[in-house]
Amino acid sequence: MCSFPEMNFYKWLDDAKKLAENEAESQWLEENASALLTIWGPYKNSEIYDYAWREWAGLLRDFYLPRWEMFFERIEKKNGRRTLYLERLLPRKAGKIYMRATPFYAKLADWTVAWCRRRKHDTAAAPQDPVALCAQILLDYTQFSV
Repeated sequence: MCSFPEMNFYKWLDDAKKLAENEAESQWLEENASALLTIWGPYKNSEIYDYAWREWAGLLRDFYLPRWEMFFERIEKKNGRRTLYLERLLPRKAGKIYMRATPFYAKLADWTVAWCRRRKHDTAAAPQDPVALCAQILLDYTQFSV
């Protein structure tokens, strides 16, 4: 994803912050640009969170990976108590689980809100040539082929 500037979360943030006239406005624009791609609604109980899901460089690593890790930790804890995890039983609206449907989902929602509000210090990496990148990967992993 980092080969394409239009698929880089930090470029998205940098572009938003360029519109600011001062530091407070820059922070506000960064928070809103983050929320637009994650919560997509009011912080208290967005009904369509993840609506604007993007598999962009930076967002996968810094937002979705930690969220998935929290989810799998939760499943591991439940399985340790031999508790069945059934998402189909959770309250929904428009086919989506409520953002704060359970204590776990409320914790996840609080983490998401804090993540949106936090300043991000990474910057958009220079795009890489996708052909050269693929050629390098091919060279690196050819040694493992049969």
